[in-house]
Amino acid sequence: MRGAGGHITERLAADGKRRYLVKVELDRDPATGARRQKSIGTYRTKRDAQEALAGVISGGATQASAKGTLGEYLRDEWLPSKADLAAQTRSQYEWAAGYMTELMGAVKLTNITPRHVQEFNTALRKKELSSRSRQVMGKALRNAMSMAVKRGYIPRNPADGVSIASGERETELNFWTADEARQFLASPAVQDDRLQPCWRFLLATGLRRGEVCALRWQDVDLPGKKLTVRQAVKIDGYKVEIGTPKTRAAIRTVGLDVETLRILAAWREVQRAEMAFVGRKASLVFTEADGSMIHPQTLNGRFSSVAARSCASAIGLHGLRHTHATLALEAGVPLKVVSERLGHASIPVTADTYQHALEHLQHDAAEAIAAILHRVD
Repeated sequence: MRGAGGHITERLAADGKRRYLVKVELDRDPATGARRQKSIGTYRTKRDAQEALAGVISGGATQASAKGTLGEYLRDEWLPSKADLAAQTRSQYEWAAGYMTELMGAVKLTNITPRHVQEFNTALRKKELSSRSRQVMGKALRNAMSMAVKRGYIPRNPADGVSIASGERETELNFWTADEARQFLASPAVQDDRLQPCWRFLLATGLRRGEVCALRWQDVDLPGKKLTVRQAVKIDGYKVEIGTPKTRAAIRTVGLDVETLRILAAWREVQRAEMAFVGRKASLVFTEADGSMIHPQTLNGRFSSVAARSCASAIGLHGLRHTHATLALEAGVPLKVVSERLGHASIPVTADTYQHALEHLQHDAAEAIAAILHRVD
């Protein structure tokens, strides 16, 4: 659909719904005469797209944004442009926009400077947000300001050159030592817990919460002593959906030890008995007693409860993943193998996250080399 000065293109988004991309025509390149266009945004309805195109062509959108506040710009333009993203990613942007609006939404878009961005970062620190959360926030802010530059609202990106938790790593990861993990598993509270096999499984595999909730029996190869992560639960508020993992590295094969295989086989028999009682079949490995999927947030709560009753230190459900990685590295498992088991995008990500374990290995390596150098045959 074309109009004077721009056009609207209909396309199918990842969720299967129609979205409408708005582009406007710019002056031809003076050097080459080539046609130039600028993307304005993606909209949920054709009417919204038509109004946006009409506003840009008439100059209304640029004027409104130039006079408006950051909060208005985020609400009216930036967030609507994210309409075709995956639900979990869009939810992250909405979460970030909430903080941006709260902390500097009243500032005029054209008046935002690097000083405002730095003050924003300071305010996030005072709210005790983790470095990871602040990194997400910084990425979202840069993206919003970059779009404002592309649309001609501001001459340059005020977030460029301002570090918002860039390169920071959490000073502490919550994990258990080998003794603490064994004590947790041996405690009466855990032994009597219906999901004891799940807690043991997470310590043995390092799977993410969303991955274990979506794991199917068809993805577990007991004779082959392995499982394949092919899907994960994605959360949008409290609503969940099962889809493919977000990254290519997350789709992976994880080897299983003999004890974990035995526990899984025993758990399958327990689950079959439960399903026979309710008259249904279960395709997922870990389910509620009625065969339904365990909500990821419910899994969080149940782990926190059983951990408290076991008198174990509080590490959170994700701490089981950190414990798995730390114990693997301390046992001498190569960094590359640990990274692959965790589904990290790269080895440096694993090395940076688990630096505490690698430092311990450095000392062990130094002693081992020294023993070789001073050995008398």
